Amino acid sequence: MHRCLEIQEVLQIIFENLHRDHSHYFPHLPPTPPADRGSLARIARTCRGFSDIALDILWREQYSLLHLLKCLPSHTWEMVDPTTFFISRQKIRFRAPVRTPDWDRVLFYARRVQTMSVYTQLPAGAWLEAVELLAISLPVTTLFPRLRTLKWATEEPALFPYIRMFLSPTLKSIDLHFPSDSSRLSVLSYLSSKVPSLAIVNIHRPPQHSPEFDQQLAEEATIFLLAVRNIQEFTVPAVLPAAYERLASLSSLKRLTIENLDGCPPPDVITSDLPSFRSLTHLHVEGSTIQLVKNLLQWCERTPLESFYSRSNAPATGAVVYDLLVTLSDGCIHHRLTLIDIQLGGLNAIVAIGPNATAYEILPATLRPLLMFPNLSSFTISSPFSVSLDNDFIDAMSIAWPKIETISFRGSTTTSRPILSALSTFALRCPHLRYLELEFDASTVPQGPHPPTQAPHVRQTRLVALDVGDSPIESPTRVAHFLSATFPDLQDITANRTQDLTEEEEELDQTGHSAYHKWREVEKLVPLLAAARSEEETFWMAQTQTPGETAP
Repeated sequence: MHRCLEIQEVLQIIFENLHRDHSHYFPHLPPTPPADRGSLARIARTCRGFSDIALDILWREQYSLLHLLKCLPSHTWEMVDPTTFFISRQKIRFRAPVRTPDWDRVLFYARRVQTMSVYTQLPAGAWLEAVELLAISLPVTTLFPRLRTLKWATEEPALFPYIRMFLSPTLKSIDLHFPSDSSRLSVLSYLSSKVPSLAIVNIHRPPQHSPEFDQQLAEEATIFLLAVRNIQEFTVPAVLPAAYERLASLSSLKRLTIENLDGCPPPDVITSDLPSFRSLTHLHVEGSTIQLVKNLLQWCERTPLESFYSRSNAPATGAVVYDLLVTLSDGCIHHRLTLIDIQLGGLNAIVAIGPNATAYEILPATLRPLLMFPNLSSFTISSPFSVSLDNDFIDAMSIAWPKIETISFRGSTTTSRPILSALSTFALRCPHLRYLELEFDASTVPQGPHPPTQAPHVRQTRLVALDVGDSPIESPTRVAHFLSATFPDLQDITANRTQDLTEEEEELDQTGHSAYHKWREVEKLVPLLAAARSEEETFWMAQTQTPGETAP
């Protein structure tokens, strides 16, 4: 054997790449099939020097107990439905007692497992027999002594008591889906005292839950937070007010998700003088009102936020949205923030507000604080009310966000729209823009691009998708001519198709003359015109070359 193959680090790199290389399965497709487990298994049987490393990689991630249980002697078990393709739907039945020596082979492989996911799409009884067998005859208290990640994604109450067999002291990350029985929340106390190395904790409540369960979950989650010290990522449905000060003081916390701020909202007044959220880079919060989100943002002080996601169910006026954005700007480091996603209200909010919807309109002045973030790469704002922009704000936005990649303004039919020529500012100043969702007035088309013999037209080749919503349009050909010259690689154009039409609009829709059909025509014309223009430019470049000069 070559001396290089005696180096453990070299073998690790080779086997890792083999585990990820699936090209020999489908040479004509990208490498997307499952990991190449067969090759690693054959390598493990080839040489004693290769065996440990290959087996460690092979068993590192498991998504069911099935593979381990099949390591028991074959006379002790049988498959109920061996033809089922999905491993989460396969069921094993035991037909003989399992003795202590029978577990040796199982434990030999179990100590190599570092990530375990417990999914089940079957009734609890399908796997209850298996976990009961583990609890009765397993000769050790912890099945996976080197486990680092546990994803408990089954909400079956009958299976949850057996989670203790999976809670190794080496756990770094845990994802818990609780059943509706509040007594199961006791596991959080065990985790805080027996698993000190936890850094990532994601807590999820069941789909059907009571207010009493939510309150008890918030209490247990708060007690858990007060006991741990090294949490880096934390997801929780809700916490008590006392937990917010603890969260703000954790210097290790980088990601925070709170799914419901309503039950126990954050305090309006900050009582601590210590720096808050010193390391937080990702914040995801949901609540019934934007005011609750703003109260939490008030705790941020020079926070290095990189992404901010907010979702509220109740409508918010433009003034409230402005206050939220000002608070966000005041609390974070401007150049660090790269993603903002704000979801406002719901569709039923329009009916509830009625004729007073003007106060809920999103105007350019509302969004001015967003221009403070120079490295923004993704921005989304969604409102059931009008999002009214103008050419000046589009121009200011393109100057403020030179690294932007996706922009999405989602709202009802606007009262004010930028004109089509405003898109040229994106082509000029936003070279990385790939997706744009914006309503504009395309009824007036600017003067077409210069011919190839004159000064070149401003082009942007990264934009591939454009959502125009209810943008008005008159001449599909002229609009397609402008878009193909400005964004030659544009592929997808999406437009709204209104359901509630007047008689005149319905007639236009049936005859193919509605705005929706015109935008569909633009989508077909843009690539054709872009290809024709490319050929024309190639021709003119060839004509202007000196004799003997080779075309680039």
